Amino acid sequence: MGELTGTRQTGLSIDLLDHDDPRQYSERNPAFLYIQSLPSEASRITVTSFTARFVRHWNAMVSESFLPQHLAAFSVADIEYEAEDEQARDNRNFKTAIAAPWRTLTNGIFVAVMEQVRRATVDNPRSDQMNPSTYNSYLAAIKGIARKAYLARLIPSDEFNLIADNRSIKYTREKGTGVLIEEVQEVVDMCLQEGTKAGLRDALLFLLLFGCGPRRSELANIDLRDVDLIRGRIVVTGKGNKKRYLRLQPYTLDILMEWIGEAEITEGALLRRIARGDHVAHYSRAGSTKVTQYDSSRKMAGQNGNVPARSPRITAAGIYDIVKRRMLANPKITRIASPHSFRRGFITFLHRKGVDVITIAELVGHDNVNTTRGYITDLEEQLDSAAQLISFGQQDAP
Repeated sequence: MGELTGTRQTGLSIDLLDHDDPRQYSERNPAFLYIQSLPSEASRITVTSFTARFVRHWNAMVSESFLPQHLAAFSVADIEYEAEDEQARDNRNFKTAIAAPWRTLTNGIFVAVMEQVRRATVDNPRSDQMNPSTYNSYLAAIKGIARKAYLARLIPSDEFNLIADNRSIKYTREKGTGVLIEEVQEVVDMCLQEGTKAGLRDALLFLLLFGCGPRRSELANIDLRDVDLIRGRIVVTGKGNKKRYLRLQPYTLDILMEWIGEAEITEGALLRRIARGDHVAHYSRAGSTKVTQYDSSRKMAGQNGNVPARSPRITAAGIYDIVKRRMLANPKITRIASPHSFRRGFITFLHRKGVDVITIAELVGHDNVNTTRGYITDLEEQLDSAAQLISFGQQDAP
């Protein structure tokens, strides 16, 4: 493993913040500023995860570690603590991100750390190439932090320009495969046969994913007040804070009503964490239906040991884990599916049933119908079939 030296940059600007200015660790911490500026909780969690991994690789390459052991560990298995849950993981990632010595960031450090990240994240051992999407995610996160570092007067303008000059990788995204309605019914039946609240919740989750085609972050953010049981609709907030309705099938509505009753949900998050013993999580204080994942005062105070109260709401990452676990547990299902596979399956199913692409785009919250077309897995087959309708050298009988 390579080692970085000389991380203290030579000041090329006379207007940088003093090295002993405490604001660099609080109100001018660039990682904190950038993460807080992101528009959604899902974005903040994702960017924090990429940033934390970048920082841990950075820490592993310098001669003197700048992270304490519990933050430097890449895996919780390397920490002599009990297993960490989603909230603890997100907290640890955030603390790692803001603990980095961002004022020492240079383009040379960025390139060196990204090379180490590449070696650790290549999908194919025979390939030297990092997944372009993964690389671009790291690049966007660190460039965003570098910009905040420049604006906070932590790094000089020429260093920021060098970092910003790193270009993202252009690539063509390969189409994934959508799940089939038969597979959805299989996993829903399996969940309901358990006779548990966890099984009921997960059955509802799968019915919503395939029956309405939402993004997992949209599902995670549904509150009880968003549900209209009379009309069979749920309002969700998508990208760009645009609202739309998820329109429920009668069967899904029945399962939804059963879940609300069994889980005794009277306010707040619709989809909840479930602890051992099949206990549904509830809010600890009356009226406390909002727990901010990245509350600024508490997070920065987190250095003093304070941790935000944990929300009973299931996270987008939790939804991903449920889908992966449930699909793998069913012996009749061989594909590896993600929540997005259900969104793709929903779009493809409706297209096969003759629903026009404009209507489908409205249902899934796409501004551009071309985005919707990109989800249709059998579009090429249909185009080939349509082209074959024209037959040269043959004439229809009169």
